[in-house]
Amino acid sequence: MNSKAKINLNHLVENINYLKSKVPNSEIFPVVKSNAYGHGVVEVVKKLSDNLIRTVCVATNNEIIQILNEDIKIDIFHLGKIVLNNNVMRKNIIFTINSLKDINYINEKCSKKKYQVRCHIKVDTGMKRLGCEISEFRDIYELALESKYIILEGVYSHLSSADDIKSSHNKKQIKLFHQIINQIKNKNIKFHLLNSAGIFNYGKFSFDIVRTGLSIYGISPNKKIDKNLKPVMKLTAPV
Repeated sequence: MNSKAKINLNHLVENINYLKSKVPNSEIFPVVKSNAYGHGVVEVVKKLSDNLIRTVCVATNNEIIQILNEDIKIDIFHLGKIVLNNNVMRKNIIFTINSLKDINYINEKCSKKKYQVRCHIKVDTGMKRLGCEISEFRDIYELALESKYIILEGVYSHLSSADDIKSSHNKKQIKLFHQIINQIKNKNIKFHLLNSAGIFNYGKFSFDIVRTGLSIYGISPNKKIDKNLKPVMKLTAPV
């Protein structure tokens, strides 16, 4: 069999524009982890950069390096656990702080090189995967602001079941995230909570940024097909 996967990057741009129309006051951070969900990370990131996307999200250092090697002018936001080395300590890389331990790690690593790291703090409001405990947030936030090696740019969380519009757990998470926001008086801090499903189901909580993965590739995050989302990949095979 001579099956082929055809990629239409114009559909990628159309999907981005459609999502922007749903959250017009929020910046979109496309998620390009796992080789842009199999669509080819280098080509996808180049297309995004050419169409005024300023930041993409990845999950590993190797994904950062792959994009850096292409010399694409774009910021890269690492959603996973922070590991600092010479390959990724660049001004266009943004890291996630998940714990007090991460603060200490950054201070130790960066003090040797007199280097500053751009960071967002992730708060676990109920996903139970990554992120600091709500009870720890205030201390982490204050220490991040005090550190001369950390440039704190944002605070975020993640809904555990954004595809369920009736979820009481989502409502609890949103309430907890608002409580976090209310603790912060710094107007330069950006907030983000929603993924693709969140944009469709909880759009009024889009805050400053949304992180969208599946939907930019034309996949509906809900059971119902959305005809405005156009598939970026098309599989063909001879009959």
